[in-house]
Amino acid sequence: MNMKRVAAILGLLAVAAIVVLVVVVAQNIDTTKQLNALNEQAASLQTQMDQAAKSAAAELESVKADAARELENANAAAEEAAQADAQALEQAQADAAQELARVQAALQAAEEKTAQTESELSEALQKTEELAAAKEAAESEASQAKEQLELILKAVSSIMNGSAKEENVPIAMLYYESADHTVRAYSQDFTDGVTASVKDIQGEGTYTVGLTFDAPAEGLYFMTLAIESGETRHPGWVIDVKEVKVNGQPIALGQVYTTSDDGLRTRVNLFNDWVKALPEDARGVEADLRDATPTPVNPEDFAAVEAIEVTFDYLSPETVAARQAENP
Repeated sequence: MNMKRVAAILGLLAVAAIVVLVVVVAQNIDTTKQLNALNEQAASLQTQMDQAAKSAAAELESVKADAARELENANAAAEEAAQADAQALEQAQADAAQELARVQAALQAAEEKTAQTESELSEALQKTEELAAAKEAAESEASQAKEQLELILKAVSSIMNGSAKEENVPIAMLYYESADHTVRAYSQDFTDGVTASVKDIQGEGTYTVGLTFDAPAEGLYFMTLAIESGETRHPGWVIDVKEVKVNGQPIALGQVYTTSDDGLRTRVNLFNDWVKALPEDARGVEADLRDATPTPVNPEDFAAVEAIEVTFDYLSPETVAARQAENP
């Protein structure tokens, strides 16, 4: 190769190098522009991000402040509510305690009132029972007084008419009053519907007296066997009841005793619930009267009574003493 050819080749290489350099420079310039543009965009984005971050930080601070205020308000409200609830609870407890005390006081007052009422009721019932017993006793005394008056009037009438019995012979009779108090037989002059079987007592012996009812009498309130003028004519004599029949049938009979309630009439209580203890003048066929009773018959045996019959021995003190000596 000659020098010209080499120079030409070198020239071509130089031109190529320049072209390549120009292209590279051009590309670098374009790249730089793009890079600058990108840098500008990045700077813009950074600025926007900084502004957004500042805005977000400011918004966050505002939200935090608002949240802090809300939390403070909520805590204050909760504290107020707690205080209000505590006050309400305290007031409710105080009101409940006051109401409980009132109820307890009312209950105690009611119990005291109930106890007082029960006591007053018991006293009233006792007074009622006492009044009823007093009424019964008064009615019995009135009936007996009426009987005595009728006997006296009859005796006076007999004397005035010249028909009095010689030597005032004692008369045995049966006194009776029904449980419903509708039938009373307390003298020889009985009410309508009652027929009496009486006996003149001539001395020692066995006698039978009784009552017959036109309509059945209900139950037994009082019954006694009496001998008028027995104490004056035969002092110390004893009535020994042998048998009691109701409607023709014998009934159970406890131990009887003889006594007097007025010093004139000799009597045996067959059912006298007013007597609570044996009288001092009580006497009987048996020396031992511990089992003697003023109620020797049972009222249950006197339902629908059509007839009553009592058989007895009338004994002198000497006869009684002899029997007791034989059977000590």
